[in-house]
Amino acid sequence: MEFIEPDRSNYIVSAHKPNDEGVRDIGFVKGTFLDGRPYRLECWCMDELIMASVFFDERYLTAWKRLDFALLLELEGVLQFKDGPYLQAGRMKDGKGRGIWAVTVMLKDDDGLHAEVLTPVQRYR
Repeated sequence: MEFIEPDRSNYIVSAHKPNDEGVRDIGFVKGTFLDGRPYRLECWCMDELIMASVFFDERYLTAWKRLDFALLLELEGVLQFKDGPYLQAGRMKDGKGRGIWAVTVMLKDDDGLHAEVLTPVQRYR
């Protein structure tokens, strides 16, 4: 079975100055989990927070809980948690109206580093 690649074409990147919500986009990573499921990780900042949102096909994962996603992201070598994990997960529709998960992780705040991205982040230009 082939998984969908999340379509983020409906998202407007704000790499040079914050958008109306105060978000400035840093960069992204495209990868594939071991089961063949493509993912897209997007790093962004807002105020003193640095965050990462990971998007991937929801298929076969509809009953997952918050901590299941922390384990998935660590076991797949996407993120390493230093403490926490500080994350939230929710299902949404991608740019083509297909069901995906959006898992948002706090990487850093005033208290320090909570998690780090383990693969190189391609900066937006």
